[in-house]
Parts: sequence; structure tokens; C-alpha cells
Amino acid sequence: MKIFKTVPFFKEETAVAMGFFDGVHIAHQKVISLALESGYIPVVLTFSVDRKIPGSKRNLLLLNDAKTKQDLIEKLGVEVLVSPPFRDIQNISARDFFSEYLVKRLNAKILTCGENFRFGKGALGDVELLKNMSKKSDIKVLPVEMVVEDGKIVSSSRVRKALAGADLKTVKNLLGRNYFWNYLVSKGEKNGRKIGYPTINQQFPAECIIPRSGVYVSKVWVERKEYLGVSNIGIRPSVSVLRRPIAETHIVDFCGKELYGKRVSVTILKYIRPEKKFDSIEQLKNQISDDVKFAKKLKDKLRKL
Repeated sequence: MKIFKTVPFFKEETAVAMGFFDGVHIAHQKVISLALESGYIPVVLTFSVDRKIPGSKRNLLLLNDAKTKQDLIEKLGVEVLVSPPFRDIQNISARDFFSEYLVKRLNAKILTCGENFRFGKGALGDVELLKNMSKKSDIKVLPVEMVVEDGKIVSSSRVRKALAGADLKTVKNLLGRNYFWNYLVSKGEKNGRKIGYPTINQQFPAECIIPRSGVYVSKVWVERKEYLGVSNIGIRPSVSVLRRPIAETHIVDFCGKELYGKRVSVTILKYIRPEKKFDSIEQLKNQISDDVKFAKKLKDKLRKL
């Protein structure tokens, strides 16, 4: 997949799927699939965020970092991802966005988006404006109706709420897959190694959501090999209290090399228990042992997830 940080010029005709696509959930996938099935070169047009974010997204924690979002979009079969920083496009009017980016640069013949899609400075552009402008340019607009799952509209906000409650079944239904993170492994204090249960430590980016604190059965991918894992999300109250929760994952039966500085994919499959403070390291060790035994008992069942 080719990734552009500025909007490129295309000679070939394209089908452009537009949206923020946080989480790339099942409704987002439907918008993107229309572009993929169009017969034109499929392009996903989104934006990246840093210090400058849209008012509608302010104070929202993202479901994925930029790298994971790119990977999820690529897995759908997208050939081109255009993702300029929001600060570079925030002051472009809806009409200029359409004429300069969609028509002149991307050479779009089909536009797909959610029916509530907004664009342009101040989010003043909507689907009706998009349709009106497209008529003059011989472009077909294909808005996707809200997708409903379990009687409710699918949205990134619903995924966030389900993650906050460790409702992993709902999360999977909304995303069309299990929730995972794919963050760099950072150095820790090696407390797990001292008690016989070494862990990998992963920091959640400041802009990304942290699932409910507690212990999970997980699945870990290391160099294309799958391992069973037990992941703790929290502040480590029994060892040295942290200001911000991190993910610590014990990879069962892993005897490989150090993973510091590498991206490791961790998928949470089942919530076991809340994080708690133990009176002694021995109690903590015994509880981790019980957690690992519990995970092993569920191994075959979870393999189907």
C-alpha cells in the first residue's frame, strides 16, 4: 500500500473512501469496501491527528495509533492511503476541498462515505453538498447508511464504551475482529522476571484509549508465531505504583530473545479479574500462577476466537 502525507495527483480515475476511520470498525469497512468494489483505483482519504484535531474528535481517545490504523486499512486490500495531518487541511473550505483535492488531484469518479460524513473548514460540508457538487463533475456519491448491530448504531464511541467495561464480545462484534494493540516493547524494572514470570511492557500512547484495568487472557504474536499470554493493564499497585496504566504481558512458554524496541501485537480475549494490590510478592506470584493456569485451561477454546 502506498501512503501519502499530502494529497497526490492521479492520472488514473479513482474511487475515494472518505472518513476518519478510527478503529476501522464494521461500518468503516463497508464504506471502504464500496471503493474496493468499484473497478477504479481504490483510495482511502483520511487524516492524521497530533496537536491539531477536529472539534468533533477533541477529548476522544483513539482506538488505534497511526501505524495500526494503516495496517488495518491495508489488510482490507486498499492500494493507496492518503493521510495528511489535520492541521494542513483544517482551513480548506468544503468547496475547495472538493474541487482541489477530490476532482483536481485525486481524479475521483466515485466517492464513498458514511451518511453523516462532514468535511471542510468548520465541518460545514455534508453529504447533500457533496452530491450537489458531484453532479457537475460527473462523480457518483455513494453514502453508506448507519450500520446497526444489536439494535444500536455502530460507532467508535460504542467500541470505547465496551472496552472501558471489558465487554470484549461487543467489541469483537463492532470491530469485526478481536481488539489488539501493537505497541513498542519498553524496558521495565524486570520485576516479573525476578518472580519467575517475565513480562513485556508496552506503553499506551497518550492519544490512545486504555482498556479497562485488570488481567486478561491474551494472544501474542512474536515474529509471526502465536503464543498464549496473560496481560495486566494497570498501575502495578503491588510493586511500584505508576502514574499512568501500562500493559504487562507474560508470554507463556516463550524462550526467545529480548523484545525491547520491537512492536509486538497483543490481542485481549477474555477478562479474568480486576487489578488488585497484594500484601506480599509471594501472594502476587501465586495469583499470577493461577492466572496462567486459568489461561492454559481456556487455550483450546480461545484458539477459535
